[in-house]
Amino acid sequence: MTFICENITVNCSEEGIPCEFLWQGKGYRIVKVEKCWQDYGLPPSGSPKRQTWRLRRHRNYYRIATVEGRKFEIYLDRGSKGARTEWVLARELSVL
Repeated sequence: MTFICENITVNCSEEGIPCEFLWQGKGYRIVKVEKCWQDYGLPPSGSPKRQTWRLRRHRNYYRIATVEGRKFEIYLDRGSKGARTEWVLARELSVL
């Protein structure tokens, strides 16, 4: 597994499912979404007394496979109150 954590550009289907992404000038076509989940957890830093719902993460994660056979984990960081949305390539997964 290789941690990447870089912003990417993603094109989605009409249903909102990622179908391709652009990373470092190269396009990758997604052939399969193997798993998807949401993260509404609180960040690990800070005092537990000060952690409120406003500090929660709002991320939609996708474990995907590309045409080339590579597997990645990407997520849509929706930010707070929809003020900021960005796609992030979190990591490349090892293929056994």
